[in-house]
Amino acid sequence: MSFKELLEKSRLMDKEQIKISFEQPLYYVDSERNFVKCTLKGVMRIPKTVAGQYGFPEEVKVVSHTTAVCKEGDVFSPERGKKIAVARCEMKTYQKCADKLVKAWRRANDVRVEFLDFPAHPTLNNTINRFVAKAYGCVGHNKRYIAEIGG
Repeated sequence: MSFKELLEKSRLMDKEQIKISFEQPLYYVDSERNFVKCTLKGVMRIPKTVAGQYGFPEEVKVVSHTTAVCKEGDVFSPERGKKIAVARCEMKTYQKCADKLVKAWRRANDVRVEFLDFPAHPTLNNTINRFVAKAYGCVGHNKRYIAEIGG
């Protein structure tokens, strides 16, 4: 297989990926009480080929809220609080999206097997598995990042 063919195949595979995009986070900083609240809006985009298999929506909107609180005895830093809060919001968003996707797939798959009596489409299963693995990889990464910056 030539490089050009591999490149085209990777582009086609990329179109089949479930992705999340985020808007700019919104912060509320309370310096008197030493905390930062964050709201993060995200959109999970599901490819048409995958969404069409079982009637999934092509876009799922998710909003996550978190608070980063400074421990007693620590010096409050709004910037560090924002980094911790947004990392927690990203984790929550990935977890919510993965959970919604798996629940919807199970619901659709159960109906399909019960009424039509043949297995789920393998592409859908592989696409969901890749996304869930990516989501929980992000969760693990963000947990380590929060620990590194002192959250």
